[in-house]
Amino acid sequence: MPEGNKRQLLIVFIISSSFFFLYSFYSIYKYMTLNATGFDLGIYAASLHGFLNGNFFYSRLLNGSFFGSHFSPFMYVVAFFFWIFPHNATLLVIQAFMVTFTAIPLYLIFQKISTGRVDNVKVILLILCYETSIYSIGPLAFDFHMMALLPFFYSWALYYFISGKPVRESIAIAFMISLHASFVIIFLLYLLVTRSYKYCKRGVITRIRAKPGKTMMLSLFYAAVVIGIIGYFLTATKIRDFYGNTPYGDINSIHAFLNYLFIRYRITYSIQSLISNYPSKLSLVSIALISGGFYALFSPMFLIPAIPYVLFSFFSANGAYISMGDQYTAMLSPIVFTSAFIGLARSRSKHAGKRILNNRIIKKTGSMIMIAAIVIGVFSGFFFPGAIFNSEPRLPAIENFHYNDTAKAIFEIRGNISTNACLLTQNNVYPEFDGFPNAYLLYSYTSVGNLSNLYSRNFTYIIADTYSSYYYQVDDVGTSMQKFIVRAQDSGQYSTYYDNHGIIVLRRIS
Repeated sequence: MPEGNKRQLLIVFIISSSFFFLYSFYSIYKYMTLNATGFDLGIYAASLHGFLNGNFFYSRLLNGSFFGSHFSPFMYVVAFFFWIFPHNATLLVIQAFMVTFTAIPLYLIFQKISTGRVDNVKVILLILCYETSIYSIGPLAFDFHMMALLPFFYSWALYYFISGKPVRESIAIAFMISLHASFVIIFLLYLLVTRSYKYCKRGVITRIRAKPGKTMMLSLFYAAVVIGIIGYFLTATKIRDFYGNTPYGDINSIHAFLNYLFIRYRITYSIQSLISNYPSKLSLVSIALISGGFYALFSPMFLIPAIPYVLFSFFSANGAYISMGDQYTAMLSPIVFTSAFIGLARSRSKHAGKRILNNRIIKKTGSMIMIAAIVIGVFSGFFFPGAIFNSEPRLPAIENFHYNDTAKAIFEIRGNISTNACLLTQNNVYPEFDGFPNAYLLYSYTSVGNLSNLYSRNFTYIIADTYSSYYYQVDDVGTSMQKFIVRAQDSGQYSTYYDNHGIIVLRRIS
């Protein structure tokens, strides 16, 4: 690697490290101030605690194994680090690291395609676009999810492909599809795009004529890979059904597959779904383009693996799939940005057909758009006071988090309660108690019993945060924590164990 590129790689490393510390602090502070939720961070941490205690990723919130909800073998990798340091911060730091340090393979892709030429300004601007774009860092606001780790492995896989290192590429792909079984769809399109790029570039017909035997062997190899990966997906659905006690994994036709997606992911694939929430859908595309994504138009082939997510989000009635601040945009950001870095490298070509891209005005326009995108990203990010998305509950700025006596009280109470106690919490309080094997979450109680069961259950402690909106949230359970607290007090079966700083703890009278 030329000396100039080494210096540039060091700059990218420093940028990634800086954002890594910022986003790690944001994520951990969110948890410490009772703003993380049971259905995000809590499920993963509880499942890992269950695994370390001899239960196969069991979670009270799911009333079963995590593998009954998502087939994610990568949980074993996370469990190793969680075993070393069994704390929620472990998950949050892993996630922040993989999101921010995706910039390293992105830069290396550019460096490899650009054959050693250095363009300090544009590549650094594009790195900053990635690190600040709300649709690439938005999953960090979702507490923790395996899906958020996709960009890291996808980008490394593509770099190793471009570098001609198939073993390392295979390892990166194996990690990628171990995050979520549905990522096999992205992989199949990735395989189509990368191999088409590799062999069509050399001339398919010429290659077949020159080496028919080798071509046949390669065809058989890739056919075996496709069959194997489909087998992996079908096996994953069976395992999910086994641990989740559901009958949806019997996929033997396209109709059965679409029905499976409808039942498990609420994907309807209707024109009405496409029309609904169109402002959010258009804004998602606009931000992707402005945040350096327009360079991806210079390498459109590499955008093909994004098709499943576009269909997944645009044709679904579930608005969460197109909301920035959920984990789902992690299926879009690596594809757009890897394509953008390839496109940026190609746009610097001096071939006759690319001369228009070397026009000085065009170059300056691209830089100005990226600068504008970075500014928008900063103004809408987690650390800017009065951020644009502050009103959005999915993208809370750090100024909304406050470590005060309310948070201190919860941690003090946790230290004074037996870890085997049977307790009921609300969404934002549960992550602080996810290491308790008998901790329940009001929001998810329909997964373990009906409302009558809830009222008759002998919880040792009921813990609520009255300052949180979750205290009044009803959702599917049929009651709120506020109403449940009143009912428990009126029953005469509970005494007040703690009532201060907005925290109410009731203890069952023996």
